[in-house]
Amino acid sequence: MSKRLDLVGHTYGRLFVQASAGYAKGFSLWLCLCQCGKQCVVRGNGVRTGNTTSCGCVVKERSALLHRSHGASNTRTYKIWKAMRTRCSNPRQKGASRYVLRGIRVCERWASFENFFTDMGACPEGMSIDRINNDGNYEPGNCRWASQETQARNSTGKHGGSRGVSWMKRQKKWRAVICAGKERHHLGVFVDKKAAIAARRAAEKLYWGDA
Repeated sequence: MSKRLDLVGHTYGRLFVQASAGYAKGFSLWLCLCQCGKQCVVRGNGVRTGNTTSCGCVVKERSALLHRSHGASNTRTYKIWKAMRTRCSNPRQKGASRYVLRGIRVCERWASFENFFTDMGACPEGMSIDRINNDGNYEPGNCRWASQETQARNSTGKHGGSRGVSWMKRQKKWRAVICAGKERHHLGVFVDKKAAIAARRAAEKLYWGDA
């Protein structure tokens, strides 16, 4: 085994090397005193290359700082922001064809949760984020907190822009649905697309009170 460097008395990052601690699996070990007051045993190559700079307290401090930066990691608003960014960046995400594959993006400003919260505020009970222009991006001026009914009215259908009307490939028929409150109502299955659209329009008058 080649002669190792004597690290005793040297400081690496937050670690002051106090004494040799032998060898383990071909690596030299050193007893160190961290600036936080904790002693630890580390590999010599780790401190010399800068990969090890503390007893582990640096990682803990960074994690705590990140959590304190907005203190909202467990809130509904934060989860909505996180889900928004995921569906606009991950092509393997469920529903990717309606977001990232359509070119829908989150603006650069909203890469920061703090900026998103400043612009949007906390999500009200029973609401979620909605794009006013369904073909536009997630950005200030094009987003609002909206109820399920409002989002359903603003949504774009899969075929011909007919909201609430979709084509069932296996059955070769059209299906019409509508959301009212927390319930999703199945309006029927139709051979003709126009009949499905008519059923949807009638349901809008019934549940929403508009055409």
